[in-house]
Order: sequence, then structure tokens, then C-alpha cells
Amino acid sequence: MPFAIHFHVLPNARLTRGQEPATAEITIPSGECWRLTAAGAELGIEESIHLAGISGPVRSAQIVLRGMVAAGGGEIRWRLDRVKT
Repeated sequence: MPFAIHFHVLPNARLTRGQEPATAEITIPSGECWRLTAAGAELGIEESIHLAGISGPVRSAQIVLRGMVAAGGGEIRWRLDRVKT
């Protein structure tokens, strides 16, 4: 059975691929950087739309973990760490 786990990022944050295939980096306006690392799924960065603002929909991005899980279940792990700057 296919699955997708979505991590939506606010429009004012910058989302990029990390140096490792299973990582993505989120940089917020203050310059602080966070790294999401995943295991058990393929990590991708996709477009998204932020709907929470009073100005209406705004383009954004999201991290998506995709994969397949067998009938017996599976394990998907992720970790969010602050990157030392």
C-alpha cells in the first residue's frame, strides 16, 4: 500500500535538498537552519500552498516522504535537527 507523509513549510522559509539524499534543509528568515532526515521512505520536495494567511493562498513548499508499506506494516523514521551555524 502506498503512503505519503507531508511536512508543509511556511512561505517565508527556504527549503532545499540536503547534501545527503535523505535530507532536506529548512532555513527560516532569521538565518537559523533545520535539517529533516528520513529513513524508510523516499524524500522529495514539492510545491504547496499556504492557506492560513488573511491575504489568501500563497505558494509554499513541502517535504514529502513517499513509499510502500506491506500488509504487515513497516517503519518510517524522521528526525528534525537544528543545524549549527
